Amino acid sequence: MEQPKKIRLYQSRDFSGNFDTSISFIKQNYGVILKGLLIFIPFLLVAIYFFLDILRMSTMGGMNEMAAFDDPQEVFFYIFSWKFFVGLIILSVVAYLMYLYPMCYMALYAESEDGVVKNEEVWAKVKQSALPLFGYGIIYFILVFIGSMLCFIPGIIAAVYLCLYSYIYLVEKRRGIVETFQRSFDLINHNWWVTLGIMLVFSFIIGAVSFIFTLPVYGTMVGAIFQIDFLTSDIFLYITYSINYVARFLLNPIMCIVLGVIYFSYRNKLEGISTYDEIDMIGTTNNSDQNTQY
Repeated sequence: MEQPKKIRLYQSRDFSGNFDTSISFIKQNYGVILKGLLIFIPFLLVAIYFFLDILRMSTMGGMNEMAAFDDPQEVFFYIFSWKFFVGLIILSVVAYLMYLYPMCYMALYAESEDGVVKNEEVWAKVKQSALPLFGYGIIYFILVFIGSMLCFIPGIIAAVYLCLYSYIYLVEKRRGIVETFQRSFDLINHNWWVTLGIMLVFSFIIGAVSFIFTLPVYGTMVGAIFQIDFLTSDIFLYITYSINYVARFLLNPIMCIVLGVIYFSYRNKLEGISTYDEIDMIGTTNNSDQNTQY
């Protein structure tokens, strides 16, 4: 089977250009990225099992059970037991790695000669960058949180202006924390509304698809109303929430890809990288990709 032409990421694009390139990249690479993420599914299923108590309490039947408790403190300790915190830790680690993997893939894709990225190369980059970017992520969320506390709008402004910090760290390297966030601000500057718009569009698309996988969860409500035992059982609850969570997590790379397309486009606008050969730009001498797709 013929290898698809590599998509040129370093290219100045407007809203529609970024949208079209994001769709093209998703069509070409989403399946490859998902193969690398399948390793996380067993961990997701384990985390969901640990969440069963709190998930059960969120249903109509669970609310009736909760009413049977005399002491509110007893309810609290029942829901937030050791299983909840173990599940939360597993879910948080998995969520972070599933967020980082597609970004590392895209960074390596941009550096590659022909658009072929090996799974072991992605994992090597994930291992190399996981801890530093975790620290960057904490600072990012603190800044957004502070902005949200001052007023909701500053939080949104900060979230958009600083959203490219991961790609800046992964691609440009050797930048400190302050310099990285300043760089993100510089790239987003004069493109804030376009960035917000494309993020909202893809958030809506992801949300619409996710909702489809959420529908089976409402079966518990039907079971509680019509007293259908299977629809209120732990087995049905576990199956439906597993489908819901796994689907949502496997859709997350879409937004990571969109952010990557935005980053490479804005960087090209700022530095004019597309006037040079992309492979020369990253320090190699192989010019065999001159016919790469634009």
